[in-house]
Amino acid sequence: MKLSEIINIEYQLHRDAESGMADVQERDRKIGMSFTGPIEDRTAMFRFWLKNLMDKEAFPGSWFDSTLTFLRYLIFFFFLISGAFTCAGILAYDGSQPVNIVNFIAVFAGLNILLYLLFILNLLPGSYRKWIPFIGDFYRLAGFLLRRIIAAAGRRLYKNRTKPIRFVSDIFHRIESRHIIYKNIERCLLFSITQLGGFAFSLGAFISCIYLVTFSDIAFAWNTTLDVSPQSFHRIIQIISAPWSIFNADIIPSLNLIESTRYFRLDGTYSGAQGNALSAGGWWPFLLCIIIFYGLIPRAVLMMVSGLKLHLLAKKAPWLSADLDALYRRLTSPKYLSQSVEKNSNVKKRERDEPPVFDGKEIDAQSCMVIVWGEAELDDIVINRIISSQFGWSTHDIVHAGGLDNNQDNEILKGFEKGTQTEPILFMAESWEAPGRAVEYFLRQLRTKIKIERRIIIGLINIDHEKRLIAPALADWQNWHKTILKLNDPFIVIEPVTEAQK
Repeated sequence: MKLSEIINIEYQLHRDAESGMADVQERDRKIGMSFTGPIEDRTAMFRFWLKNLMDKEAFPGSWFDSTLTFLRYLIFFFFLISGAFTCAGILAYDGSQPVNIVNFIAVFAGLNILLYLLFILNLLPGSYRKWIPFIGDFYRLAGFLLRRIIAAAGRRLYKNRTKPIRFVSDIFHRIESRHIIYKNIERCLLFSITQLGGFAFSLGAFISCIYLVTFSDIAFAWNTTLDVSPQSFHRIIQIISAPWSIFNADIIPSLNLIESTRYFRLDGTYSGAQGNALSAGGWWPFLLCIIIFYGLIPRAVLMMVSGLKLHLLAKKAPWLSADLDALYRRLTSPKYLSQSVEKNSNVKKRERDEPPVFDGKEIDAQSCMVIVWGEAELDDIVINRIISSQFGWSTHDIVHAGGLDNNQDNEILKGFEKGTQTEPILFMAESWEAPGRAVEYFLRQLRTKIKIERRIIIGLINIDHEKRLIAPALADWQNWHKTILKLNDPFIVIEPVTEAQK
């Protein structure tokens, strides 16, 4: 999958959540019927589904690609110019005093070494990284600011009632709400962009250094307030020159050059009697090698590795969200029913009116925890039968919440604290009961007590006058979707509770 395709899929799912359930099911079933590939290949199936929808209208993926390309060009040229001006500023020479190479080493070697060290520490497991201050703070801060900007832009744009602006607003909201799923892709994308900036900075510095050395006569020197002998400084230079010493040892500045180019500003003279214009300019190969081996080459390697990793992450995107599971069921349900549909036209007619059956195999679980919300009148025997029929699970426990006793709800939530269970939670509620703040608060608190990836299934109950479980009304379905959407939880799915057989 490409990043643009992931965005298109998520955007269409966002639109489907506000559409009629029956229409979406009918549309996806038709697309699933025409899919000829293996149904186990989710990526191929989702791409086929997307292609069928993109033939009818515009999607935001191309807009994202254009924006990302523009952003990369902007960052590249900004840092290219910044690197060129930084190098020109450090190598500025007016003839009164020589250029101090210590400043050049500090900026183009020391700063890069520090950044690489922070990057390596940032790769440590979280259990170790949390004890090291500032590690990962830059990327966390950058990611946080990016999500806040997207969210703020989305809210701002949403006030505009024109269709194109609302279109962009929906994209922003979807990106912000899917951070949990695609955080690795987001982090790798951010890292690749920063490495592009680092590479451009080094390239600008390299071009500037080549230009200044070629078209001007710069006198170099080294000086420091510290008591550093030429021999000690030579050993430091040898350590710095280690990356390219295996290719050409002649580029390493000699002890004679170091002794002759030490400069004392108080006297305005070089320390060595042999200091002259030729020796004063002999540092430039060393300076170019610093830019190449501490800037250009490592940044180019990291940029290519991050680009490759981003491609692999996007190709193997984690299709694990509840919305994607529901999409997969809508696309594959015709496959499971195709034989009986062909043999019996009545089954085909009835199957068109029923929701796709939840496939419990998608979630690795044998049982589930059930929370019955509000005044839903279902006894435990009926609940067990429904869950076994529709989901294929047994019932681990059944509790009732959402009544008049708030203490009971708190006790239920406390029961989830510090739990290691991974089984799904089925939250059963009557579809016609408006999901108010109590539902939203309870689900938010429940998520804080359990693992982020643990599935919560909102099972909507709708009982007709003959005491049969039927699909919820369209208005009720949309009302619940709008409420759940506010939670920004990709691992909550809404399912109609029926007793249809697979």
